[in-house]
Amino acid sequence: MPVALAAVLLTLAAYVIQGTVHTTRATSQQGDALVVDMLFTEARIAVAMQEVNLRHYQVEPSVAVKQRFDQVAAGADRVLAEVAGKNDQQARADAGRLRAAQTRYRKLAEQLITMVADSDPESIQLDRLEVTPAFYSLQNDVDEVSRAYHEYAQQQVSALRLTQVRLLFGTSAGFAIGLILVAMILKMVVGYQRRLVDQATESRHRSLHDPLTGLPNRDLFHRELSRSLAAAPVAMMVIDLDGFKAVNDTLGHQAGDLLLIETGRRLSTTVADHGLVSRLGGDEFAVLLPHATLPEAAELAGELVAVLRHEFLLNGSPATISGSLGIALAPAGADGDELFRHADAAMYHAKTTGGGVATHDPDHHTRDAQRRAS
Repeated sequence: MPVALAAVLLTLAAYVIQGTVHTTRATSQQGDALVVDMLFTEARIAVAMQEVNLRHYQVEPSVAVKQRFDQVAAGADRVLAEVAGKNDQQARADAGRLRAAQTRYRKLAEQLITMVADSDPESIQLDRLEVTPAFYSLQNDVDEVSRAYHEYAQQQVSALRLTQVRLLFGTSAGFAIGLILVAMILKMVVGYQRRLVDQATESRHRSLHDPLTGLPNRDLFHRELSRSLAAAPVAMMVIDLDGFKAVNDTLGHQAGDLLLIETGRRLSTTVADHGLVSRLGGDEFAVLLPHATLPEAAELAGELVAVLRHEFLLNGSPATISGSLGIALAPAGADGDELFRHADAAMYHAKTTGGGVATHDPDHHTRDAQRRAS
């Protein structure tokens, strides 16, 4: 019996050690995959925000908009440079390719910004023939890379869970023999593995939510938009805060952060169970309303604009802002990116007409585009 017990213990110990080594290796791979996934997701958002700020500059050529463009462009460069420093050879290759495309797009965008600032009529041709194709090429590439690494990260999570199941089965078999020592090892290993899964779940949650407001971020919003459009008509709103920069300049960035947090809370409370509120970045928010009609969306939009006009109390200091809100509707099966552009265009139309609410109108969109080009 002592010999048999020793053999069982040695066999079980070897099994546990092998499983732990495999788990550690899988955990390391999964952790690296999640980090790269998060970085490419961040790069994807930064690339999209470059285009948003570039189009914003064409509508409102101001120093503030140019600074926002420079900030997100620098952010995109920084994130891609960080990925390029990883040990993953494929990630470095993808990051290098995207950095080259990002550099080309940024140079063209900055050239376009200069021409717009100088009211150069050639800016329209530069935009159509070079800037826009460069952006869509970069966007498509970063979207494909981001999706590929997200799928790879999820595969690593699944592989880690499979390893846990196998290891749990082996240690449970040893426990059935009656070894108290095996039970102690099992408890320690399972606890360690559960913490790893919790960390993986928390990392995934962070990658899909805004760290400041806790709202869904742009990536999660686009996923929910695509899912909703596949089944039903959808109304979408894009909201931009008017006066946010003044709060930042006068009360400081901490007050600006508090303002964004309270704005997210007010929007979420007003929308409630009717839809999804997301922070797209900066002082821009979006609302997704599945199954909503235009009158319903317009009524809710009025409530949202009204609630933003209520005074904010930030570290004991009062502050007042307003919002420009654009509404766009799309039938089931429509393109989510196109719906987003329509809502964004409506928001800019509302901003150029003094704030408030505007519904997407192709005529307004055409006139705004002509105004930006002139």
